[in-house]
Amino acid sequence: MAFRIQIRRDTSLRWSTNNPVLLQGEFGYETDTDCLKIGDGINPWNDLAYLICGAAIDPVNIFEDGTLVLEGATGINFTGSGVSVTSSGGIATVTITGGTGGTGSGSSGSSGSSGSSGSSGSSGNSGATGAQGTQGATGPQGVAGVTGAIGATGATGPGSNINSFEEGIQVNSIGMTGINFVGPNVTVAESSPGYVVVSIPGGTGTSGTSGISITGPAGPTGATGPQGNVGPTGPSGGPIGPTGETGPQGPTGETGPTGSQGATGADSTVPGPTGATGPQGPTGPAGSGTNLGTFGPTGAISTGVTGIGITGTGVSETSHANGITTYTISGGGSTSYAARINYDTSSVVVSPAIIQTGSPWQSSGFSVTVTSNIDVKFQFSNESTPPRSVIGYFYNANDDKYAVTDFGLGSNGYQISTVLSSTVSSNQASNNFFTNFGSFQLQLNMTPTNYGGAKKNVPPVFVHAYVVFTF
Repeated sequence: MAFRIQIRRDTSLRWSTNNPVLLQGEFGYETDTDCLKIGDGINPWNDLAYLICGAAIDPVNIFEDGTLVLEGATGINFTGSGVSVTSSGGIATVTITGGTGGTGSGSSGSSGSSGSSGSSGSSGNSGATGAQGTQGATGPQGVAGVTGAIGATGATGPGSNINSFEEGIQVNSIGMTGINFVGPNVTVAESSPGYVVVSIPGGTGTSGTSGISITGPAGPTGATGPQGNVGPTGPSGGPIGPTGETGPQGPTGETGPTGSQGATGADSTVPGPTGATGPQGPTGPAGSGTNLGTFGPTGAISTGVTGIGITGTGVSETSHANGITTYTISGGGSTSYAARINYDTSSVVVSPAIIQTGSPWQSSGFSVTVTSNIDVKFQFSNESTPPRSVIGYFYNANDDKYAVTDFGLGSNGYQISTVLSSTVSSNQASNNFFTNFGSFQLQLNMTPTNYGGAKKNVPPVFVHAYVVFTF
């Protein structure tokens, strides 16, 4: 009878994620790229070269800051926050909007002491102005050379026949001939023939609170003498005419006499009794306020302010003494929750989950319920909006490493276990999920093998996972 042989096969993403070591002579086939590798019994999958691929792909070299990091690449995978890739007419367009920076916080600057007014010194006599030297004649302008004719444009090259991916998913047909980079502040420039540099700056974080700059009053300035006449400007092209003489400086105003200080009485050696507290006097009229200035990252914002209000997340008054109030600014930012999920020898979820406490984790209003061997429900009663990110860290005991996932690949994602009770109007559903998230439960499929987690058999080490929610 005839025999049918099947070789090991999987998608290119799962091959690179699991990164196994093939036996010597063992084949490994990528079902989504028609590419084939042969093992050597030593190197893992990601270090093996392709034997053949289903379509001819011209390899390219990958550089970072001018340094070669990969030679002979057959595809480029673009990942990250705000990155999207589209394909049209053999051209892949990479759109990069950049991430959002964190929120900084500045501390209030201390008040400077007022400087004392110094006495005005007498003005010295102005020295005589020296005579202007004669300017030499300017040489004639040389004749400009004739500009050569522009050469003809060369024929367009075939380009590199490579593929493009977004988060591991191929977005163009095999044989892409160009990449178009777009997005805020993204620049592409050729630094040498055949080599371009793509600059992708990150997002700018929010400026922290500026410190308060308080400047003491400046001493009085003496009167300024009248300015001398400006000499006439010489004709253009000829020698420069002499500069007019500087007028004399006006006299400095006299400093008023300082009153004599009275003699200090002798210190008493016996403290007198404390008198009774008198009645409280009426409240005086509002003062004009301290002449303060407020400053931001780009300079002065306003002057002559009489009060400063300090508000925001993490701002608290910690002390007030001797007319000085101290504020503690811990800064705003995101709220994060984390839970550890343990598994038994069969890689089944063990109840209960372990909620992480202490800085920087929030635990108030956070509950975790194990509903089956692999399903776990999470609820956040103090949060009104859904999390901005859900990240899983699954432990691979064989490699002693964590595999990181956002639960967004394949069909093993996450869902809302609570019915939304949506209302329908004009064929459109609406609900309060995005304004009352605390009443809903987020259910995750926690099968460890779906996300790179694996136990070790000898000696036995079980799988565990951490799930981090950021609001």
